[in-house]
Amino acid sequence: MFTRRIPTARVAAVSAFLFALSGCAASTAAPSEGPTVITFWSSLRGADGVVEQFNATHDDIHVEFTDTPSGAAGTNAMLYNSVRAGNAPDVATLETNIAAQFALDGVLEDITDDISPEVREAMLPQAFDLTTFDGRTYALTLDIEPMMMFYREDMFRERGVEVPTTWAEYREAAEQFAAHDSDAVIGSFFTNGDPHLAAFAWQTGDPWFAADEDGWRIDMTGDGSLRVADYWQGLIDDGLVDVLAASSQEWNAAMANDQIATYFAGAWAAAALRTSVPGGAGNWRVAPVPRWDGEDRGVGTHGGSAFGVPVGSEHPQAALEFIEWMITDPEAMRARIATGTSSMYPSITGLVDVARETFDPAFYGGQDVYSVFEQAAQDIPDGWIWGPRTALTAAALNEDLARVRGGTTIGDALEAAQAETYRDMTALGLEVREGDR
Repeated sequence: MFTRRIPTARVAAVSAFLFALSGCAASTAAPSEGPTVITFWSSLRGADGVVEQFNATHDDIHVEFTDTPSGAAGTNAMLYNSVRAGNAPDVATLETNIAAQFALDGVLEDITDDISPEVREAMLPQAFDLTTFDGRTYALTLDIEPMMMFYREDMFRERGVEVPTTWAEYREAAEQFAAHDSDAVIGSFFTNGDPHLAAFAWQTGDPWFAADEDGWRIDMTGDGSLRVADYWQGLIDDGLVDVLAASSQEWNAAMANDQIATYFAGAWAAAALRTSVPGGAGNWRVAPVPRWDGEDRGVGTHGGSAFGVPVGSEHPQAALEFIEWMITDPEAMRARIATGTSSMYPSITGLVDVARETFDPAFYGGQDVYSVFEQAAQDIPDGWIWGPRTALTAAALNEDLARVRGGTTIGDALEAAQAETYRDMTALGLEVREGDR
């Protein structure tokens, strides 16, 4: 935790939903010293353009940007090493699902008492909760990514199949695809699909982790999670979906060759698909994730990024000012989306229209995809938090999911991942209980 010595001035909201942080207000350094120079690590698409926009409009802070590799072996590992070595950046990007682990390991500053009230009020509550643990906040989310169903409108139309709105209808559509021809399937189950299973479990309102005064609870085999596991296992056993690794060459080729009709992913994938399967331009559409029969619509998240101040930052006040600008300023969002490589759904609700206006919908036949994202974001259930050993949990789960084609079931994989995570957490000295006990 740190305390701001000089408050940051802010510009009043231009509407009831949006405000912009001023970059020309009280300086964090004496004028004679020049701008405060802070370092920023990120692997996000469009981050370089955001930094250029900030530096062009701010005189009191200058950001030096480093484009870092993504994933556990990229920025995550670099951040751990830099904090241990005492040369951490002032601002770092992290995936929201790793925030609890970074907080527990002492990688991030506790910024709870320094977050501006405007940011708290403007952010979607579910997004704020993703980086808050035991009442303390360690990062601010840039985006929250409701899982969507991306689908090939032409493939459904040519086969006379209705776009499914429930999971029962999705199976019926899968059977219709199978009966029509052997060249295409409705979708894929991913052998590296830990984030997908988490999102599907989240949809059912069955969280894998919880924390209270008695410690942590882990339950990856609750009723909702096993319902998801049994459903997808049935599709696999009946040959109704492909079993592939997400983003693998095999999967990319199948997508490009009109062999897969749906893809479940966060809103960010709207831009990613445009790059990975350019031949599908005009044929892709976006729809809500199918719901379970008789239940209100819910949706989990798939992906999402946040910015934190690493322990050891030399300029934490300036760092947080830059973070708040990145997640709230319309020009920051325009700079990111305008690159054509990003379609993130902003956690600051007042920036949704900015993202919508900047994103080119031609790939989706002119569909207003952000309206679909917006409704889905409102349907994200409360109560989900990520566990304190996300990387280990994911690795353990994917190790067994990779064996699904060889006889291991999805339920087996969930059970094994829970056991491995429990062992690791208890070895760390954490108070942990399994199941709903």
